[in-house]
Amino acid sequence: MASNRLKIFVDRYKTRQGVPRIGAEYQPAIQAVKGEAPSLGRCARLYFPRYGRVIHTLSAPETAAAFVAAAHPRNRDILEQRCLPPLPDINPLALYPEMRGRRIEGLPGTLAIAEQCGLLAFHPSFLSDDRCSRIPVPLTGDLLLILRDEDGLYAVNWTIKLNNSGFLERQNRRPVRRKSLASQQKAEARLRIESECYAQAGIPTHRVTGVTFDEVLVANLRMCAAWLSRPTKLNLASQNAMISCYCKIIDTNYSPLDLLEKLMLRFDCSRQDCLIVFYQAVWHRQLQINLFRSVMFDTPLQSAKEEWHVKYAQYFSRSGK
Repeated sequence: MASNRLKIFVDRYKTRQGVPRIGAEYQPAIQAVKGEAPSLGRCARLYFPRYGRVIHTLSAPETAAAFVAAAHPRNRDILEQRCLPPLPDINPLALYPEMRGRRIEGLPGTLAIAEQCGLLAFHPSFLSDDRCSRIPVPLTGDLLLILRDEDGLYAVNWTIKLNNSGFLERQNRRPVRRKSLASQQKAEARLRIESECYAQAGIPTHRVTGVTFDEVLVANLRMCAAWLSRPTKLNLASQNAMISCYCKIIDTNYSPLDLLEKLMLRFDCSRQDCLIVFYQAVWHRQLQINLFRSVMFDTPLQSAKEEWHVKYAQYFSRSGK
């Protein structure tokens, strides 16, 4: 029974990720749909225009992390639920056109890493139909971020759990079994194999939990993201002029709502247009306001003392520190 289940996983992984894809063409190995997601109540399907596709998250902490990752100004792509190859394979960065011609260290494969670390017994596998060999089951990551800095593209791996103890437990198990010694050994082995496999390709792994990112920040990003796909009749020049009006009231007693009637008359637009421009400007940091306090259209705006992505820079660092 277990072998049949694992075989279904492997077949699905091959169908979706057997051919390397990136950007809008990427397909996660596990989707936030019935029969695949561990809990439909905690999974989500998120759409960000920048990426041109739905991003599938499988837990509340993963969803929060996805909002933060998607909003980062240096983020180029998000590859969620990506399989780590059991055998040697190319570095995911090599799939991007701007990296062609560059020498990039490939992934050694999880089987080789497991053997190097003495953890081969912990690598998931199942017996072949002829029962003569074992077929490895790919490990699946959480979020692989593709970012760009002054030196070009680089990748960062996020492994995500509800809390720190989650890194020492196998998920989707009953509480007693999750906390057993065997469960802890398997969880530690899996995390080490994943981290080492990416590390040998120059990709750092960061541990992210449900409390890593400020909940008010996440709530603000979630709210702004809901406005990203909404169209406005205003042209770019008018949008920029409206954003300048919003900028002038930062650190004053005026709220965006106080400007609403004048903005609607000046730009001959609707209330909806004003809201769209406002929330999209907050997301894109054209309005550099404090996102660590609730952003409300009817509340005065406070300037950012520190940009949120600077505060969390360690989680986006190519050095892994």
